[in-house]
Amino acid sequence: MQNIKSDKENLNITFNWFDSEIASRIIKALSSYWEINFNVMMNEINDYESIKEDPVLKGELFYTCQIPIKNKQHITLRISSDFIRIIFHDTFGSNYPVFDLEKLTELERTILNNFFEFIVKNIDDLIIKETETDKIDPLIKTSLNFVFLIKNKDINAGKFAITIPLNRLEPKPVTLENNFEFEDFINNFAYVDIIAGLSKISLDDLKNLDIEDILVLETSDIKKMTLKTPTITHEFKVNPEPSLMIDTSKDEEGDETEFENEKGDYMLDNKSMWDDIQIEVSAEFKRVKMTLGELKQISKGLVIDLGPIMNNEISLLVENKTVAKGELVIINDKYGVKITEVYAKKKEEKETAQEQTKAPEPPAHNPSSSAQQNPQTPPQKPIPQRPSAPNRPAPAPRPQGAQRPAPRPAPAPRPQGAPNKPHNQAAPQAQSENKGNKEDFDYSNFEE
Repeated sequence: MQNIKSDKENLNITFNWFDSEIASRIIKALSSYWEINFNVMMNEINDYESIKEDPVLKGELFYTCQIPIKNKQHITLRISSDFIRIIFHDTFGSNYPVFDLEKLTELERTILNNFFEFIVKNIDDLIIKETETDKIDPLIKTSLNFVFLIKNKDINAGKFAITIPLNRLEPKPVTLENNFEFEDFINNFAYVDIIAGLSKISLDDLKNLDIEDILVLETSDIKKMTLKTPTITHEFKVNPEPSLMIDTSKDEEGDETEFENEKGDYMLDNKSMWDDIQIEVSAEFKRVKMTLGELKQISKGLVIDLGPIMNNEISLLVENKTVAKGELVIINDKYGVKITEVYAKKKEEKETAQEQTKAPEPPAHNPSSSAQQNPQTPPQKPIPQRPSAPNRPAPAPRPQGAQRPAPRPAPAPRPQGAPNKPHNQAAPQAQSENKGNKEDFDYSNFEE
């Protein structure tokens, strides 16, 4: 028992005793002393040396009292200011408009101290007396903190904590009554994964898996399988299913040789340095529905009949990702998977179907074809190019002091309100058609 006391990790072993003895008495004393039906719940048991280390009590204001139990030991009791405010300020009608823990009257302090003594008296028979020196281990310096949450009419009324030296407590074993039997849940269901076996194959073999291929699971036993859950992996015994056995003596070796001759060279040409990497493939039945009775039989090491389950579709997984599906078969003394669906092939077929059903792109625009399709629209006439100026001899140098000819006079301003001359784009085109290559203006103005 002393080993249990000194080991902090085993406090949960004695929690039932603390809850049924200490906690129940303190909860009863709280409501009895104040004559108020509080809803009290034990929140935690810890061994913090200071309330500053406790996240539940940290930041709270407490009224604290220490009651000695001799041998230089004492029991420490704490009550939060929120609880005191409800008791004195709201219930008893304090004269202070705003509650202040530091301004408690002498009478209020006396009432709180009497309350603490009342709590200790209710648990006094659970405290080891100082005369029982053989039960007190002086080497144990740890104290336990019992923290309670107090509610009044579904409103948080405050917190209460009591600290007791661990060597002054003697937890006793508590007999727990079973409220139910396992047989009450024997027909309930749970979902598990069942691993038929494992195998290591090259990346090249994985990429070339095809329908009707058979992958032998090298790490498998037809009399054993493995049950897997998020927290448990357990091997169990099974009855082999005779209907899964296949005869491999009738394999046609000629077909395999012909396949190698036709495609062997092509595969070698397209093989990369990564294709020889060995990867682990597992064959699993996913989300198998089993009763708790069957799971109990597995835990006892009994042989399980998985006949209906073995006829289900099995998945091939690489790093928990499904790469193919198939049917479970038995080859000699090992399991195998006959491929019925390859996810990579399925994806390629889907992409090919999408490309075939894709709408063809419209043909490029051809002016001649559009003119034939629309005979009512007359073809546009080409706009004639402006003729370039003919080669003329360079002009004679201007005599020194000669003046440049006078510029042309500016056109007379248009009278206000006169209509604008209509802009006719077709006129220059018509003139150019009539005149042919005749010059429209004199180029001599630009020769200089």
